[in-house]
Amino acid sequence: MVKRMFVLMFIVALICSLSACGSPERISGNEWLKVQESSYNDLQSFSEGVDQVVTLYIMESITAEDFEKEVMLLKQQYSILLEFRKKLSNDYPIEPQSHSYVSKRGTEAIENMYDCFEELLNNLLDEN
Repeated sequence: MVKRMFVLMFIVALICSLSACGSPERISGNEWLKVQESSYNDLQSFSEGVDQVVTLYIMESITAEDFEKEVMLLKQQYSILLEFRKKLSNDYPIEPQSHSYVSKRGTEAIENMYDCFEELLNNLLDEN
């Protein structure tokens, strides 16, 4: 009887520890912004790339065909950035009640930046 109780307790403890390992750690809104720092740096580099391609096209240093190819490459880079950001967001979900005004506005601003880049890339191909 004692052996069965010990085995049962061991199984319950194992299941609880495994379920805890599978669930992502919840963090505060401010911590989430710090985790996303590498995503911000990547987005900054990406925006510099967009700036260079558009500038070259406006200055007529590249052809329309080259511009389209570059925009397609930028769209691929953007989708990789977006997937990486989604992975970070899934790995570190925000504790809803932990948002401060600043962290909430910061997360909304990041979402808006990604939306704007997506719209910009789509419009660049449409305008050309």
